[in-house]
Amino acid sequence: MLKNRFDLLLLSACLLFGGLTAYSQNTPATGPKDYASYPYWMHMMQDPYVNFHETQKAFYAYWADRKVTRGSGYKPFKRWEYFWQPRVNPDGTFPEAGKVCREYNKYVQSNPLPAGFKTGQAAWRELGPRKRLDYGGYLGIGRVNAVAFHPTDTATVYVGAPNGGFWITHDGGRTWGSP
Repeated sequence: MLKNRFDLLLLSACLLFGGLTAYSQNTPATGPKDYASYPYWMHMMQDPYVNFHETQKAFYAYWADRKVTRGSGYKPFKRWEYFWQPRVNPDGTFPEAGKVCREYNKYVQSNPLPAGFKTGQAAWRELGPRKRLDYGGYLGIGRVNAVAFHPTDTATVYVGAPNGGFWITHDGGRTWGSP
C-alpha cells in the first residue's frame, strides 16, 4: 500500500518510464531503412513531404514475401495509391495545396463568360412526352440524368430525363425548347 506522496510519485515515474521503454522497443532503429522488415509505408503515406515513388517502393518491398491479411493496411494503401498516382508530379512530389484552385481562378479570369451568360433566370419549358397536367400538375419534381454538349456550338446543350423529357438550348441556357 502506498504510504505517502513520494511512493505515489515513484510508482508513477516507474510506470511512465516502463511504458516508454516498451513503446520504443517496437520502433525500428534509426539508420538505413529496411523496407522489407518494417511497414514504413504506413507512416510515409500520411506525410505530404515524403516522395510518392519512395512510399510505393517501401510498400512493395514490405509485401514482397507476405500474405495479405484482413486489417493489415494493404487495401487502404492501394486506395491511397489509386487516388494519388495520377495526381502527383512526375518526380513523385505531391502538388502544393491550393494549386488546382489557383489554376481554376486563373482560367476563369483569362476566359470570361459571354456577356449576359449568368444573368437572369433560365426559362424552362416542358416538352413531354407528357405534360405536367397529365400526372397531377406537380411542379419542380423529376431528375435529369443526361447532359450533352454540341461538339462545335458551345451555346447548344441537350438535357434528358429518365421518364422521357428532353430539352435543348441554343443560347447557353437562357431559354430552353424543343429540338
